[in-house]
Amino acid sequence: MKYIIYFLKLFLDSIRDTSKIVKYFNLIKINGYFVIIKLFIIRFFYAFSFIRNIRKIKISENKELKPSFTSDSLDLNQEIKKIDLKGFSNTYSLKQNYLEKLRTEILDNKKNINIKKDYKIDLFKRDEENQIQYINRLKDNNISRLTGVLNLEDFYDLKKIVLSNEILEIVSNYIGSNTISINSTYFISLPLDTDKYEKYENAQFFHWDNDFTKFLKLYIYLSDVDDLSGPHAYVAGSHKNKKLDHSLTRLYSDKDIYSSYNDIKIFHGKEGSFFFTDSYGIHKGMSPTINYRIMLNIHFGNNKIKYHKDDLIINI
Repeated sequence: MKYIIYFLKLFLDSIRDTSKIVKYFNLIKINGYFVIIKLFIIRFFYAFSFIRNIRKIKISENKELKPSFTSDSLDLNQEIKKIDLKGFSNTYSLKQNYLEKLRTEILDNKKNINIKKDYKIDLFKRDEENQIQYINRLKDNNISRLTGVLNLEDFYDLKKIVLSNEILEIVSNYIGSNTISINSTYFISLPLDTDKYEKYENAQFFHWDNDFTKFLKLYIYLSDVDDLSGPHAYVAGSHKNKKLDHSLTRLYSDKDIYSSYNDIKIFHGKEGSFFFTDSYGIHKGMSPTINYRIMLNIHFGNNKIKYHKDDLIINI
């Protein structure tokens, strides 16, 4: 009986979520009407891990990657295998000059801020402000989270990293496709007291994503992130197997998740740290308590679906 109830809930959730996402992101205008069918198939059929796991990772000859934007060497197969096993990669560091260029590009951005409330202040960083002054102004106006979608064509240094051969090789081998949809978003999270609804809007409850048949995210910290800054948390292995109670794309409490899983990875890191995760696994951004967090989220998917007009679809 519990499986019948689960299938019914999943079917209704898939209809609800497809309708909600299509309307919220205006996806018909961006993608055409066929996106409705695509999304329903993803939301329903690919909620079953065994269906998603049919698509295997690509393993090639041992290959050491040496991106220009980091001093670290990346072992392609080691990273692919680790993401496949755990749901996340090792953590690496940007070179200082790349970090500074990225942060300047993002904070000087003047487009596509996305916020749920109608604030009557200038949400963009002012030319005369430094980073701390900008953060304090947002905090003084009770803005707990600011996000913006980035058009890679407008951000030279970000585009150079995201479309680098090394990043795309990891992505294409993991998602099993040479056609890749790319969404680039930044987040500024601030240490403010928030209610349950605002935490939901800020993705600060455990949840899992189901946006493509296979996908991968690249996170880049543009500020130091420790326990007080709202680090990213991820349930290791949950991209492969979830308990039935957590197999619907809903929100789950800390108590529920911590009592159900033993291996939960918390991603601390200095500014410039970056790592991959398969966000089909259970995860969340923890709520900042003392310090702020600035982060980039680059979402790579293997279907020709755009969630924003500024997303890219490339063939490699």
